[in-house]
Amino acid sequence: MDLLNKLQIEMAIKETMSMMDEFRQLCEMVSIQQKIYYDALLQQGFSEKQALEIVKTHGVDAGRISKLIMIV
Repeated sequence: MDLLNKLQIEMAIKETMSMMDEFRQLCEMVSIQQKIYYDALLQQGFSEKQALEIVKTHGVDAGRISKLIMIV
């Protein structure tokens, strides 16, 4: 590994470490969104297994809304 690559990696690691608090907040927000989505699916009559599979497939992109926005 040359010196430039080593320095770039070290800088990237330092920058990533400095953003850990924000990353924790983001993870918390994502988990809240997924729980809301899961609960809403259950309220609409999906089984727990179905709701879990839908959330796993869609992630935080509930209903694959980003795909719909791209089409419009």
